[in-house]
Amino acid sequence: MEIRAATVDDAEAIREIYNQEVLTSIVTFDLVPRTASEQQAWITDRSGAHAAIVATDGDDIIGFGSLSPYRSRSGYSTSVEDSVYVHRDH
Repeated sequence: MEIRAATVDDAEAIREIYNQEVLTSIVTFDLVPRTASEQQAWITDRSGAHAAIVATDGDDIIGFGSLSPYRSRSGYSTSVEDSVYVHRDH
């Protein structure tokens, strides 16, 4: 397994993992699966301290993670929300 920064080329694999959880669990708090363009925008919006990463096994993406700002108030500027998703086959 290798960990690397996510790119827009990873959008479909990330979307597949994420939407599986949207459709079968409550962990995402989303009620509607992401579209391809929404997933691409999500990756594009991630940079710096709030970047997204993927875990790969060969050419397969088996999981992803990201950091997001926790709250907009200045006292929370160093706090983040972390998200980690792993493909159900792994």
